[in-house]
Amino acid sequence: MPSRRRLYPAAVVLATLAGCSSDSSDGADASADARALLDAGPAGPSDDAARVDVEVEPTRTRTFRLSLGAPPEALGSDYGAIAWRFVGENADVLRIELRGGLPWAEIIAGGALPEAYDAFLDEVVLRARELGTDLFVVVDPLDDSSRGLAPDALGRALPESLGAAPFADPALRNGYESFCVELADRLQPRYFAPVVGIDAYTGAHPDETEAITSLYQRLHESVKFASPETLVFPIYTLAGALEIADRGPADRRAWLQTLDASIDLFAVAMRPVDAHLLASELDLSLLEPFDRSELGSLTTRRLALTLSGYPGEGVVLAGVEIASSENSQYNFLAFVLSAADRLGAELVDWAVPVDPDAWLADPCTRESCDDATLRAAYAADRRGGLEDINQEPRAARELWSAIHDRELAR
Repeated sequence: MPSRRRLYPAAVVLATLAGCSSDSSDGADASADARALLDAGPAGPSDDAARVDVEVEPTRTRTFRLSLGAPPEALGSDYGAIAWRFVGENADVLRIELRGGLPWAEIIAGGALPEAYDAFLDEVVLRARELGTDLFVVVDPLDDSSRGLAPDALGRALPESLGAAPFADPALRNGYESFCVELADRLQPRYFAPVVGIDAYTGAHPDETEAITSLYQRLHESVKFASPETLVFPIYTLAGALEIADRGPADRRAWLQTLDASIDLFAVAMRPVDAHLLASELDLSLLEPFDRSELGSLTTRRLALTLSGYPGEGVVLAGVEIASSENSQYNFLAFVLSAADRLGAELVDWAVPVDPDAWLADPCTRESCDDATLRAAYAADRRGGLEDINQEPRAARELWSAIHDRELAR
């Protein structure tokens, strides 16, 4: 999911190089353990990026909804209270993303969910309804590499019954469909993405293309039946979507076209750091293949720029130093918002509102999750908040708020 690390094809990387450019007592002060985690965690170098000029016309309406993610697993923690409140005040849509794996044994068996996990979902439903925003549910059967199954939510080993082609397994297909339908029925979300990185998985496992594609098509039909107004779609990686849209291989373009009847939005995960791309290397020309004239032969759907994220400080990911700063984060957000405006997007989604380090010091306060799984899932977003660990706003926070203040054209 957003923490997944995927490399762009060299052609895409080279092409981009041509471009330029609450109250404070509610958890605001990091605990000693959280501060130790922050200080001990790998930090990358800062860069000297200059902030781009962005003119925000307050009287101009926007056509896209703004979405922010707040970890559902953090409910009950100080961080959860801060993050969920931030979303309620600064977004049209709350993204509920199950990054912490799935209860696979129960899903595959087709039985009742573990009591702790079921209670966790009940709390998510209650709190989401209290917030009053639209909902965007993201649940993914794939792991961080998009080459295998997601981990088990309770830290257990995956069932041995699954072979090398898990998405052809009838028990998994039926169980995962029932799980997604239950989520849609409970939450009645505006948006629902039941798989992230489907292009990466089919690229790595061409022999499973038919299996995972037909599963997604079943999910689309079943979720729509449970929640007719919900827009259902897979999320493509930025690299894969660009490669296919920009006159990619004929078989890949044909595959994407087969999905068009079963997608309600053309959704792309905007995660440049996962591909070692810097904000200074991004230019709107990068997204030219997503122009309606280019995409017209592949899809008739509007764009959703999802799971967007960029660090507001230097980071080290998988041993690779990535220089960054508040200005670089600001510039990337400006890039995403400008693209949404230019391309007539339906949705702009940002990964995390506030740096999650304080929560990640001890993320699991219940029996429905696993510490190691959650820390790995949120590693790439530890410095990606619009506010830092102490709720101090970064430069991008000002830009986000200015856009949010513009009236949404209904």
